[in-house]
Amino acid sequence: MNARLKISDRSNSKMRKVLVAYTVLALMLTMSGVAFAQTMANEVMSVPELSVDHPSVRRVMTIQDRYTMGLMEMSGVHAVGTGFSSEGTLAILVFASPEAVLSDLPEQLEGVPVERRPMGPVTPAITNDEELPVAGGNGALFKTWGGAGESSTFTVRPAYIGQSTSNWNECSAGTIGARVRNGNNYYIISCNHVFARVNAAALGERIVQPGRGDIACAQNLIDTVGSLADYQVLTFSSTTPNTMDAALVRINPAFVHGTTPLGGYGAPSTTTSAPSLNMSVQKYGKTTGLTNGNIAAVNVTISVNYVGGTAYFSGQFIVSANGFCNTGDSGALVVTNNSYKRPVGLLFARSGNSYSFVTPISVILQRFNVAIDNGAAEPLPVELSSFSARTREADVELEWRTETELNNVGFAVQRSNDKESWIELAFVNGAGESYTPRQYSYLDPDVLRSGSNTFFYRLQQLDRDGTTSFSKTLEVTARPVDAALHVFPHPVRDKAHVQVDATLEQGESRLKLYDIHGRSYDHLTSALQVRSGRQVLSLPTGELGSGQYYLELHSTTGVTRRMFIVQR
Repeated sequence: MNARLKISDRSNSKMRKVLVAYTVLALMLTMSGVAFAQTMANEVMSVPELSVDHPSVRRVMTIQDRYTMGLMEMSGVHAVGTGFSSEGTLAILVFASPEAVLSDLPEQLEGVPVERRPMGPVTPAITNDEELPVAGGNGALFKTWGGAGESSTFTVRPAYIGQSTSNWNECSAGTIGARVRNGNNYYIISCNHVFARVNAAALGERIVQPGRGDIACAQNLIDTVGSLADYQVLTFSSTTPNTMDAALVRINPAFVHGTTPLGGYGAPSTTTSAPSLNMSVQKYGKTTGLTNGNIAAVNVTISVNYVGGTAYFSGQFIVSANGFCNTGDSGALVVTNNSYKRPVGLLFARSGNSYSFVTPISVILQRFNVAIDNGAAEPLPVELSSFSARTREADVELEWRTETELNNVGFAVQRSNDKESWIELAFVNGAGESYTPRQYSYLDPDVLRSGSNTFFYRLQQLDRDGTTSFSKTLEVTARPVDAALHVFPHPVRDKAHVQVDATLEQGESRLKLYDIHGRSYDHLTSALQVRSGRQVLSLPTGELGSGQYYLELHSTTGVTRRMFIVQR
């Protein structure tokens, strides 16, 4: 069958215009040659934007799916997808090396035209150590390596999406794609081959900005921006295609803006868009900066040549535009080229300067269970992951932990009896900048003897610019304290004294004494009377031999124990 699958029904007027256009083109072929005529054809034969859910597109993709594997097996074929033919009809597009001999390539499949497009091999769009400028050579070239200017390759805090990044353990450079979040957990996304070293990384590995490939492969702790949280494992099998090349990095949101640098498209929308044929899109990458192009094919199956082998992908789309991306742009977020700036996909591979390969963003967000975060809510400079309180006899012990810190002066520890009036107990210095978890604590001594039953605690975090923020408020309820027992002098030689600090409820209380073997000496303590408050009692020890002993106070609320040693 040679019948073409039309995009949609055309009016008679539209058809007349098309016929006139072809007549003009035929005259041009005679007068000015094929090249000029083809240029005019691209201008005259404009095609609409069509969603992948359009019935005609769905039909072509379904037919394509039945033949994709057979087409991909042809020598020299690198990708197969659904797109517009050069004549403006829907077609199955076969992207193959120009020199490939495809004598068995059909002209049509089930009535759908098959059109060949020249394209070279596909590789990840990352800068590696084989492509880096020579340090110490042309210094100006190295300093601005990345094309998007110094703002994309220098250490910047907060960093921006679209800037240079890499794994600490690899001299390479890719692009920060987007800031994303799940509840109060913040992340950035890019490619597996940017963050996870093509499956070689362990979770928790350090991620830096700028990428080491942009700073002569140096390793600077101050460049740390986060740690690897998750990644989709890449498979290298023609029978098991991948759906994405993506990875997730845990960050403090104060370390990374949700927008591009100046000169970029700004903040992406939190609402995503599915790719459509001929959709106009834009991206900001660390190498080429802000560029735009059009989606030329959807439902794309592609073979990508990694250092470790060839990986196949399905369900991708192709952006066609000269110079849309270059090495180093891997991970760049592709968004709609309009005022909405809705995320469409994550760029991960390229073929020359004409074709860029992109994964639909919805697939990646679903895989990692995150949503786009454009930074509309201002993040705190300190990521406080825990804050807790516990009682210890008459004391209250506070503990808190930070995952990362940026410009953190420290924490004011505050206490209140009513959550209205607060007093500052102490100021605990912060780490300033920290990219690893830090543990803090503060002891509020003897507070449970003050007579109040309930106390409230909070932290006031102070930033270097003077701004402050508060932690959650903890409530601590005082419980009766049996006693704090202290035996002195220690070790005991002749006489022993016992200091008892007790807040006891009404009821029986008694002291018990026994040795390390459990032998009881209660006859030495039976005459000692314990009351609430502080008191010092004399403990007869004349019959005790050298060794270790335990003194216990038993009351209606529990047992308090103190160990002491007798030396003769």
